[in-house]
Amino acid sequence: MIYFDSDAKILYRQHEHNLIGSKLDWLARLKHLALVFHGLHSNWNTQNISALENMQHYLNDENRLRLQQFKIARQEKLPKRLLSFIKLGVYRQTVKGNIAMYASILLKTI
Repeated sequence: MIYFDSDAKILYRQHEHNLIGSKLDWLARLKHLALVFHGLHSNWNTQNISALENMQHYLNDENRLRLQQFKIARQEKLPKRLLSFIKLGVYRQTVKGNIAMYASILLKTI
């Protein structure tokens, strides 16, 4: 039996037994990095692009164009791919995230 209570009783917190969330220890980070370079983010990006394309009518012209440029940039050969992502201004929230993203761009696993 499942009971749903829409009122939050506690705040979310990170701890060592979380199934999802922050990758605090080095082993978790390495495992995540291996998944990234085996296409994890590529698959997520493909799914997100598909979802956004299905909802294009909600996007303004500028965002529709950026979506198409992002989609095309992923398939370009290395020099053009790198320049396209720099031109698009794509970034992550952390230095480590940006390093991983540019590594993915270089390895064509974005």
